[in-house]
Order: sequence, then structure tokens, then C-alpha cells
Amino acid sequence: MRLWTYTLSVSALAFAPPLLPILAASTSRLWLPVASLQRPYMPGEGWRSGFAIAPQLGWRLMGARYVATQLEQRLLPILNGNRGLEPELAITVHRPSSDTTVVCEPPGNKLASLRRVTGIALHGLVSLSGL
Repeated sequence: MRLWTYTLSVSALAFAPPLLPILAASTSRLWLPVASLQRPYMPGEGWRSGFAIAPQLGWRLMGARYVATQLEQRLLPILNGNRGLEPELAITVHRPSSDTTVVCEPPGNKLASLRRVTGIALHGLVSLSGL
């Protein structure tokens, strides 16, 4: 267990009518002090990361946030493809008069616009379950 990967925080939440009633915190107060223990999502840790424990918010909200974080962090790399991982390839062409460099770009992502729209929709879904 790596203690430096955890964050302990104290904050206050202001409540407004929720967009999704199932995620409503059960409180009649306007402000709620919240103490939480959080661990950001780390690909090498999988299900053991990407959570926040805040008993004041209830198990529904904590569970929804955990599921949303796991879905977002696992699906976004698939949607984004390997953009940026394939660098441009510089090739030197030798000609009798002079040498020149030709730059070959990696092929584009298939269905790039659909992937982009789906990624934005996924971010929106995750923000609805946010703490």
C-alpha cells in the first residue's frame, strides 16, 4: 500500500436540486462539511484506485462516482486511440543533386469525429455523478 497515493481533504458542499434524483444526498441542510479519503485512478492499480470515501455523502453517491471514474478512465484511452503515441517519421532521401527529408505522418484514427463526440458525452456523464 502506497500512502503517498491517497489524499485526505476537508471541504464543504452546497446543495441544490440534483439533476439525477437517485444521486441526491439525503440532507436538509444547505451546507454540508465533508471529510474524504481519495485515491485517483491509476491504470496499474485498476479497481483499487479511482475512489473517494466520504461517509457524509452516502453510499449511492460514492458508488456512482466510483463506477463513473472506472468507466471514464478505462473507455477514454480506447476512444482516443493511440493519438500522439506514433511520432512523425522523418526519412532522408538521397538524390544526386542534394539530400532532402520527407516527413511521413501516422495514419488518422478511424471514425475520429464519432470517437470525439462519444468522449465528450462520457465526460458529461461523469460530471453528472461528480462529488
